[in-house]
Amino acid sequence: MTGAKSGIFQYLGSNISPDLEPDKIYNVLREEKELNNPETIESFKLSPWIPYHEMLGDKYTAPEDVGVRGVTGQDVYYKDGTLYSNLKLFGSDLKQSIKGGLKEFSCGFSCVWQIV
Repeated sequence: MTGAKSGIFQYLGSNISPDLEPDKIYNVLREEKELNNPETIESFKLSPWIPYHEMLGDKYTAPEDVGVRGVTGQDVYYKDGTLYSNLKLFGSDLKQSIKGGLKEFSCGFSCVWQIV
């Protein structure tokens, strides 16, 4: 299982939007009400993920350009501040990386950013 946690997280501008200062650190709030939103939960199903952070999608990097390493499953639910999903892994090299200690993945999900 993997999850997206609610809270405030720091990201480089380059990891958020090409419109932001690329080397500046921005605080990003992931609200519980958004992670627990039925539309969010549905959109998390069968989403591609990679073993590092990069925004994927229409306005960002195409998943096939970075080599999708797996997808989230269809068992997606919200509990105690975290959106959880089962995972499907592609490739034995990724399985070896996980056995070697890799613990974080990125879904590179898209969202509507609100800068305050």
